[in-house]
Amino acid sequence: VIAKPVATKPVIAGPVKARPVATKPVATKPVATKPVATKPNATKPLSARAASSFPMASSHVNKAAKEVEKKIQDHDLAAAVNIWSTEIEARPENSESWAGRASVKRMIGDYHGAQEDLDHALELNANNVTALISRAAVLRRLADLRGAAKDIDRAVEIAPKSYQAYAERSSLRFALNDMQGAMADYNYAITLNPELNKQAAKYSYSANSQPAITIR
Repeated sequence: VIAKPVATKPVIAGPVKARPVATKPVATKPVATKPVATKPNATKPLSARAASSFPMASSHVNKAAKEVEKKIQDHDLAAAVNIWSTEIEARPENSESWAGRASVKRMIGDYHGAQEDLDHALELNANNVTALISRAAVLRRLADLRGAAKDIDRAVEIAPKSYQAYAERSSLRFALNDMQGAMADYNYAITLNPELNKQAAKYSYSANSQPAITIR
């Protein structure tokens, strides 16, 4: 028996209309947050070693320094040296006074005398940045470049924002024919103090231009 296929009509489904369901907004309550109590960070005082890196000059030293400045302006370097000598005799334990007298001795070209004063200043305070920079300059003048490098690197380590330290290290690197390093240090010194170029030759004195003086 051969069955004939039954013809079927396709069922066309119409679109189903969906009714929107009304939704009620859900009321949300703000969550109260409690402030977190924070304790201020306790700051530790500087250690004795760190504090000694930035010595505070006494009133006696400040007074002597002002008198010395005036004598330097008057080109009376003999009197300037003697003012520091008087201060050293009264308070020999003050590192700043020894460094101050050394700076004047440098002006008159007495580099060996300046080195002796700076050695004493650094015996009293090994972290005296001013004395380290000054002794580095003196040793450079005396051709002790290794000793100068040791002092100036120490000064930069203690006082990384000292333009004087970078300026002196620039001079030392120039003496060592390290032109790139010298330029880098000098540029950084100017960054720290843009007035450096104007101050460079402020107190440039030649030993030959100064009369013989008596130092007590």
